[in-house]
Amino acid sequence: MKSFQDSITIENEKVYCDGNYIYPRFAPVSGVQSTEWLGEGEGRPLSIKRIESERIQVEEYLEDWHAVVAAYDVDLVERMTLQELPIENSERLDLPIDGVLIGVDELYIDGAPLNWTGFGFQHITLAERKTGLVNAAIRVFNPIKVAYRTMDMKSEGTERTMMPLETGEVEFTVPGRILMGEGDILTLLTTTVRNGQYVPFREGPSDRLSYAPVSKILNCFSKETDQHGRERLREYRVGRELILESSERVRWLIPKPRT
Repeated sequence: MKSFQDSITIENEKVYCDGNYIYPRFAPVSGVQSTEWLGEGEGRPLSIKRIESERIQVEEYLEDWHAVVAAYDVDLVERMTLQELPIENSERLDLPIDGVLIGVDELYIDGAPLNWTGFGFQHITLAERKTGLVNAAIRVFNPIKVAYRTMDMKSEGTERTMMPLETGEVEFTVPGRILMGEGDILTLLTTTVRNGQYVPFREGPSDRLSYAPVSKILNCFSKETDQHGRERLREYRVGRELILESSERVRWLIPKPRT
């Protein structure tokens, strides 16, 4: 999620009409490219009076059976305020959002400013455990849904580090109203690939991971030596001993292992 477009143009959508308003399917609307009232003979454009987030006001009076086609811009980044989110003795604040969190503007708990250290797709990581009700002003990226089919997936490695990567071919089916062409980059938000890596020891409570964005930590192990000099593997409890601090970092809640 390092790079993405802030808006998208919806082309040739047949919109619902009611009086002096037309109602596009997607929101929030940031601009109108064109509107066309399809009647007998050639269609004619409508006169835009005002643009609201979920509807467009026009000068003409329309019946619900009128056929109107519109091309308009939709903001993919939405600013929202969430109030009274409960948190109980935890560093992780889960957010009731459908999109992807891309920014935190303000964070308060019981009226007092709240410190945070990172965020993931749908959560914020606090600097310490907290209990109370949290208010948050955030920015959310609303993704576009597409249908896809995966073909011929295989593992490869990079030339220098031999980092395992999943490569292959993917066929996408994109709605005709969405403009997409050669060179566009798609980031899949709900499809995941499982990977593992060795993280060398570094000072500090956090570790940066090679893969991003990370949606979930499945398990974590380290090698340690017992009192008899025998080596063994130790498994750490996710959520109790380490947490996913952001989409590319983990934070240790206990002294960090060295191997």
